[in-house]
Amino acid sequence: MRANLKTLRWVLLALYVAVVITVLDLTRLTNSLLSLPHIWEMPFEWLSGSLFEILLVVVALVSLQALFILLPWAANMHRPIPSWRLAVSVAIASLAMPVLAFAVYDSAVAVLVEFLDADILEYPYAFWAILGLILVICSVGFFVACRYKDGYTALKNLVCIVIIASVAGLLVTISSHIAILMRGSDYGWGLTSFGIAVGIVVTLWAFGSGIMFLFTHEKSKSTLVRKEKAHHGA
Repeated sequence: MRANLKTLRWVLLALYVAVVITVLDLTRLTNSLLSLPHIWEMPFEWLSGSLFEILLVVVALVSLQALFILLPWAANMHRPIPSWRLAVSVAIASLAMPVLAFAVYDSAVAVLVEFLDADILEYPYAFWAILGLILVICSVGFFVACRYKDGYTALKNLVCIVIIASVAGLLVTISSHIAILMRGSDYGWGLTSFGIAVGIVVTLWAFGSGIMFLFTHEKSKSTLVRKEKAHHGA
C-alpha cells in the first residue's frame, strides 16, 4: 500500500506538470496538431505567451502552492496552526474566490448581452465593492472555521473548497462559452474565454496543492500513530 501511494503521487505529479506546461502553451499546440476552431483556442490565448511569461506563471503557481502548504507545515501540522501562518494560507485560498467571481461575472455579462441585448459592459463601483466583500467574507470565514482545527485538516478543507469553487466556475464559464458558440456570435466568447482561462489557472493551483498533500500524507499518518502510542503509553 505504501509503495502504491509513493508511485501514485509521483505519477500524479508528473501528469500535473505535463498538464500545466501543455495548457500554458496550448495555443501553439492546437495550431500545429489539432487545428481547433479559433473560438476554442481563444481561452488558451489568454494563457499563452513567451517562454519567460510561461515560466513566470509556473513559478507564481508553485510559489503560492509552497506558501499555502509548506509555511504551515513548518509548524506542527497536528496542532492548530499559529495565527500568522494560517492567515497566509487563508489569504491565498480566499483570493481565489473573488477571482472566480470575476470570471463568472464576465461570462454572465456575455450571455446577457448576447441573449437579452443587455447593456452592462462596464464594471460599476458596486461590482468591485462586491468582489472586495467576497474576499473579506471568505477570509474571515475561512480563518474562523480553521482556527482551532489541526493544520492538516484545515489546509485540506481549504483546498477542497477551492477545488469545488473552481470546478463550478469552469462549468459556468464553459457552459456560457458553448451557448454563445451555438448562437454564432463573434463578440461574447471573448469574455467567456477570459473566464475559462481564469478558471483553468485557479483549478490547476488547487489540484496542484491537493497533490502536494499526498507527499505529506505518510508523515502525517506516522505522526498520528506516534501520538496515539504516546497517549496510550501514558
